This record gives sequence, C-alpha cells and structure tokens, in this order.
Amino acid sequence: MQTVIILGGDRRSRFLDTYFRENGFFTYCFGLEQDFSAASLEKTLRSNMAALILPLPASRDGKTVQMPLCAGELTFGELAAMLPRGLAVFGGMLSENLKAQLTARGARVTDYYDDEVIVKNAVLTARGAMRVLASMTAVPPARLHIAVTGFGRVGAAVAACLQENGCTATVAARRAEVRAHAQRLGYHVCTIAELQQRLSMFDVVINTVPARIFPAEGWGAAPHIQYMELAGAPHGVDLDAAEALGLTVVNAQSLPGKYFPCEAAMIVGEKIKSFL
Repeated sequence: MQTVIILGGDRRSRFLDTYFRENGFFTYCFGLEQDFSAASLEKTLRSNMAALILPLPASRDGKTVQMPLCAGELTFGELAAMLPRGLAVFGGMLSENLKAQLTARGARVTDYYDDEVIVKNAVLTARGAMRVLASMTAVPPARLHIAVTGFGRVGAAVAACLQENGCTATVAARRAEVRAHAQRLGYHVCTIAELQQRLSMFDVVINTVPARIFPAEGWGAAPHIQYMELAGAPHGVDLDAAEALGLTVVNAQSLPGKYFPCEAAMIVGEKIKSFL
C-alpha cells in the first residue's frame, strides 16, 4: 500500500486525506489540528518512504508552510532538513526559492498547480466569488455595475459567472489583445488607467491581478465602491490604506478551500495520483 503524508493546508487537506484513503493509500496528516509536532513529522518522514503533499499554496509568506488550522509553525528550512533523499514532494504554487530549498536535500519536487489544476481551480474561485458578492450586497448582480480587473483564468471565470447571472461586466486589462478577446465574448472593456479615471461609475471592483495596479488615494473620490480582492499579495491596492479612506474591502482568499473544499481536494488528489 502506498503512503502519503499530508502537511498543512485548509479544509481541502482534510478532504484530500479522505480522497487518498478511499483510493487505497495509507495516510498521515500533520498541521490539520491545533497541535503540531515537528518531531513526529520528522520521525514519520524518516521511517516511511512516502510521498509528501504540501498545500495550495504551499506558503503564503515565502518562508513557512501554510498551516492555518494549527497553532504551530514550520519553516521550509526546517522542513528541508527533515527530508530523506529521494522523497517525492508535491506542492502547490511553489516558488523557485522554495523548490531550491527542498531539492538541495535531494527531494524530487513537483508543483501540481499546472494548467489543468489552475483552470479547474479558477472555476471554483469564480463560484466562490459569487457567494462573496452576495454577502457584500443584497442587490442582484444584474443591477450592479461591476468591473473585473484582469482577464486571466480567474478573471475570465469570474466575468463568465457574472454574465451567467445577468451582469455584463466591464473587463479592465492592460493588453490590447486581451481586451479585444474579452470584447468578442460580450464584455465591456477598458484599460486599467481608464478604469482608474471612471471608478465612480462602478458599484463593485473585483481584482484578479496580483500586482499593485491601483494607488490607494485614487479611491478617495469613489468611497461608495466595494472592492473584492481575489489576487494574492501584493494585491491590487494597499488594502489597509484603502480601508482607511472609507473603501469597503473584502480580501477573499482561498475561496475553493472555503466554499468547495471537497471538490477542490478531488482536483488536487486526482492530479497528484496521476504522478504516483
């Protein structure tokens, strides 16, 4: 029987444990309860030639394993020191620096967050964004003027969900070819700069661009707008500064894990199982 060790993550990791057990694997879980023992993890890693599964994303700060369900902390340097040579390690959204720390110890590292997983995860993120939107306002999407910044996989999925709910979103993108593609799909389009000048025309802005594209002071003339952040750090705007100016900000991270943990876990589980 193959063995997997699941380390850290949100509710998805608990369903990932169930997925692997139901598919005939023996599993160990660490960092999914309040208590965490690094010594127990190291002992398990060294006594079982098992695959190690890290969460999605593997880290939020670039230094420690993402373990929001427990009180403990584990740096990637500490984890790397525990790894036996040749261990298969799977992680989501691993930076080059984190990969280097693990491979330096002889681990065989695979980032399972590939195009297939990204696309499937984007659909769940968009569905979760619709739930967040419903909690932000009682007004139906069809009656709201909503701008979506970015038209990558997440931005496109969010815009499609809005369209399905009767809202013709405005897609703000930097590249002309991206705007042209969005326009062909039936969306209104503008540049990021144009959106900044027309903020007062919108009720909600949903950002999917993981870059600081808005100066916080630019929101001062449109305090009525509600802002949903779907991108990771550094975010589209300085969230604290925007809130200080009176902007309603919702930092909506890891929506698949929050709203659809079972479906999200199956996506990751199926991908990892294909490598084993």
